[in-house]
Amino acid sequence: MKQSAWPLRIVRVVVYAALAAVFFYLFYKQATGAFSSDLIAHIKRALAEGKAEYSLVQSLLGFSWRAGGPVGAAALLTIIEVVTLIVSEQFMRQLLPKVNPWAVFGLSLAANFIGALYIPVFSPHIAQGMSLPNVWHNSTYLGMKLFSLLAVWTYLRFVGVIESKNKIVDWLLFCVFVIASAAVKPSFVIVFGPTVVVLCVVALVREGTSSIKRSLALAVPFFIIVGILLYQYTILFTEVKSSGIGFGFAVVWQHNSDNVLLSMLQSYAFPLLVLVLCWRSLKTDYNYRMALILFVFSLCVFLFVNETGERIYDGNFGWTLKFGVYYWVMTSIVVFVRTWGEALKPSNLAKLVGRGASGSAQGDPVDADGGDALAPAPSRARSCFAVLVGLVLVGHVFTGLWYFVRLLTGHGF
Repeated sequence: MKQSAWPLRIVRVVVYAALAAVFFYLFYKQATGAFSSDLIAHIKRALAEGKAEYSLVQSLLGFSWRAGGPVGAAALLTIIEVVTLIVSEQFMRQLLPKVNPWAVFGLSLAANFIGALYIPVFSPHIAQGMSLPNVWHNSTYLGMKLFSLLAVWTYLRFVGVIESKNKIVDWLLFCVFVIASAAVKPSFVIVFGPTVVVLCVVALVREGTSSIKRSLALAVPFFIIVGILLYQYTILFTEVKSSGIGFGFAVVWQHNSDNVLLSMLQSYAFPLLVLVLCWRSLKTDYNYRMALILFVFSLCVFLFVNETGERIYDGNFGWTLKFGVYYWVMTSIVVFVRTWGEALKPSNLAKLVGRGASGSAQGDPVDADGGDALAPAPSRARSCFAVLVGLVLVGHVFTGLWYFVRLLTGHGF
């Protein structure tokens, strides 16, 4: 018998409403200057006379501030953040159509609160020097994150990775969202563009000339984006005469971290484990390949590119990496559930602790996405590995929630 969807719907409404109240409190405190963030600077720029605006979110902040002061600004960012949570859940439900909706709801929330793994022996900090996918102190990143996630979702629908009923609508939405992401902040498109190029070249090699039409369609919005990036460059790098673009190795990261390699391990422990254990998914999972390519490009940008002058340690090229990590973590969760989800079923965990018969050689595989069937009747060893990787994920989420609570209590970002 099919379970009723109403209990989950009620829980979703309650959870999202509660989180909306918490977000509003945080953003209101930031808007009034009580809590440390970039929001005050963004609002002041939006309200300043004679200063050109380079971000769509800044323009919206100026409008919301004039309409309602700090309440209006907090309301705008709360809407952006709650919509991001809803979009990420619906996106993951399409990536995991046969997984329990309750589990998908919980996993989507986890993806949006993940932080760096806290290992005191490596570093006493939970945020400083770490590559965090989820932060709440920068309004333009929050807007970029939402539009970038929508752009990736519609991209996957257009290229056929996710089932679509209307490719033209998906293409139009993709164009709107990727252009909106660039208009909010350039960080995503400067690495997503090269990622799309790599994927289109691979498609050309595999599919031949039949992929050219699709590739040309994907290129259309980037002609507009080039103009947006040039406009943003003239504002960001001409107002401050000493500021420019420089090249080095981990200039900003080494300034904030005593050991960049250990910071990477703390930041990427879960997705790295999934990559090592589920590397075969790179051959069959287009979305996972895309996420890894996007992450590699974003990591290279942050490692080798930095601003010069007085903004050298602001780490503005790090926003590129934050979304790269966010999406890599999200797809790693999807791949982990598809590949190891069977091993985490209560019945198999009971066998792990000795409350059931030993695993048999037969079982009903769970096909989480219509293509990647899970291994039947996992062994004790497989269940142990699944639990260990799951505990690492829990550690990431715990630190991310800890960081979020610290922000709510007035600690700096």
